[in-house]
Amino acid sequence: MTENQFIGELETALKRLPTEERNDIIQDIQEYFTNGREDGKSESEIATSLGSPVKIA
Repeated sequence: MTENQFIGELETALKRLPTEERNDIIQDIQEYFTNGREDGKSESEIATSLGSPVKIA
């Protein structure tokens, strides 16, 4: 799964949350992807390590 796919699924699962809280969670996940890429991981590896976007939500 790519970062965009992961974020898209997460956004869908977080729709019930207030906008500010939802944006904070999305930002944290984007930072996790950025840090993972800097460590040489693929987007797929990063997404796998995070688990299910629905479970995160």
